[in-house]
Amino acid sequence: MRWSLPIGTVLGIRLRLHWTFLIFLVGFGALEGAETGWLGALELIGAMLIIFLCVLLHELGHSVAAIRYGVSVNSITLLPIGGVASMGSIPENSLQEFVIAIAGPMVNVVIAVLFSVWTRWWPSLHQIFMARDFPADLSIPRLVQFINIWLVVFNALPAFPMDGGRVFRALLASFMSYGRATFIASLVGRWIAVMMVFSGPVFEHFGLRWSPLLPLIGVFIFFGAAQENRWVKLRARLRGRIVAEIMHPIAAVVGPRDPLSHILAIIHRIPQIDFPVLDEGQLVGLLPREAWMRASRMRLDDPPVHEIMVTHFVTVRSQLEIARLLYDRKMLKQTFFPVVEDGRLIGYVTRADLDAALNPPAPPPLPQSAPPPRGLTIDMG
Repeated sequence: MRWSLPIGTVLGIRLRLHWTFLIFLVGFGALEGAETGWLGALELIGAMLIIFLCVLLHELGHSVAAIRYGVSVNSITLLPIGGVASMGSIPENSLQEFVIAIAGPMVNVVIAVLFSVWTRWWPSLHQIFMARDFPADLSIPRLVQFINIWLVVFNALPAFPMDGGRVFRALLASFMSYGRATFIASLVGRWIAVMMVFSGPVFEHFGLRWSPLLPLIGVFIFFGAAQENRWVKLRARLRGRIVAEIMHPIAAVVGPRDPLSHILAIIHRIPQIDFPVLDEGQLVGLLPREAWMRASRMRLDDPPVHEIMVTHFVTVRSQLEIARLLYDRKMLKQTFFPVVEDGRLIGYVTRADLDAALNPPAPPPLPQSAPPPRGLTIDMG
């Protein structure tokens, strides 16, 4: 996700912190400090960090379950409204989706139970929803327990694509088509999102705890539900189509020590504008069009390829479904995907190829047959 800072790696999953979270943290800390002093600000910041640690553990629960079923997990990003795990496509298996969706809240349940045993204190739902502020005597263990109970209750809402909404879709998909289940879950999720956006007066009327983050979460859910519904339709349309169908053969490769002038000299002779970088037969980098054009505009002194090439990239297999690559590319910044089989480079696919597969050109119109002759023709032969 753009505008996020790397903060570490867990189980091979990159952890990132969105810059808005830092603004949120400092802003609320400053407001609290102006009212209660620096000690109050530190207490609030500490409570917020505990909340987001629980959110991180929640997302790791989803991620571990997803990896168990072969779903790739690229990163987890923490935002002011919660956490987002960047995953590959969720399998169209209702049981697997149910397990992945329920794994996050189950982590919070385990944490809440453990801290309940520690503190021997279990807040009622009335305390969770009706209290305007956290109880004054809320210690750190009780705060952790309180937060995790809230996360479980909130994520139980059937607001697709939240956890409860994914569980709802998995249950629907057990007795109807996956596409139909997604449409219904997406529709329900969008209605709940609209209610979240306009929930302030209702919460105030009934004396319930209301957060200004609720409308932001509602907007996130609304667009997320619509996007997920479009993705399922796309996957159904491209089902069975694989990368080999849109792959181009490699016309030219470059070496890491080749000068930029070498690339500028050959691009006019071949139809290829992105280049794999091979060193002794091993794929060590990519030189996409954007990289060599940027270097050319900067008027550098003919730099070698290894100074401007991309070294962090993914390769794809020829048998990979096009729909899967279309879904996964939102996690990647690549525009050029080398196709590798058994360690051997056999072709490439670009974002333009993926877009063309997504929006194929209309077939040419059929030739018009000659209009029948007017009147009656009699063959007298």
